[in-house]
Amino acid sequence: MAARTPNEALSYANVYPGDIHLLITDLMMPEMGGGELQRRLQVSRPQMKSLFISGYTERFVSKSFDLPRNFSFIQKPFNSSTFCEKVHEVLSKEHTGDIAEGR
Repeated sequence: MAARTPNEALSYANVYPGDIHLLITDLMMPEMGGGELQRRLQVSRPQMKSLFISGYTERFVSKSFDLPRNFSFIQKPFNSSTFCEKVHEVLSKEHTGDIAEGR
C-alpha cells in the first residue's frame, strides 16, 4: 500500500485485513511525524517492522526523535540499489518487540 499522508496510511491500515510487514516512512511529514505514525500503527500491528527515512544524519535522528531503540534508518539521498538492500536487511532482522523506547 502507498499513502500520500500519515492519516491516509492510518486509514488504510485500519481496514487492511492482512499483515503489514514493513512501514517505510519519512520522519518529517505534514500532519504527524514518522515516529508518531509508527507508534500508532504498531499498537494494532506489533510485528510490523519499520524503516525511517530522513535527510538528517542517523546520529542526529537518534538524539532528536523518539524512535524505537534499534530503529532502522536510511539517509537521503540514496539510490534504488541501496534502498533495496536496506529493505532486505530490515525484513531479515529478528523483530525485537520494542514499540518505542520508554514505552
